[in-house]
Amino acid sequence: MNKRFFIILSILLLAAVGIGALIKVLDMYVDVNPYIVEDYCEVTVYTNHKVDITVKIFGPDGAHVRTLYSGTWLNKGDLPWDGTDRFGVRCTPGVYTVVATAFVNSRYTSTKKTFILK
Repeated sequence: MNKRFFIILSILLLAAVGIGALIKVLDMYVDVNPYIVEDYCEVTVYTNHKVDITVKIFGPDGAHVRTLYSGTWLNKGDLPWDGTDRFGVRCTPGVYTVVATAFVNSRYTSTKKTFILK
């Protein structure tokens, strides 16, 4: 094979590695402590990259109850929730879900955790 072929192949490989380095692999998790909520809980969120994130709570019927956070997030942190909806009204007992949604690499990705409100 000729020298020009190897030069072009080398340039293409370098470009592919460079583009791959730009793509973020997002590690994200969410947890609720305590799992059975009576009056108050901490929602723990972790991301390994700085990303735009929204953390919302959904009720037993799937309806949006409250947004705990919306903005840029990095590393691990706790968000308090007192069992109330966005209007300050105490939520009814049942199985709730907290969903963290992030926008990375031009795509949305999310993770969720269910918990019980007594």
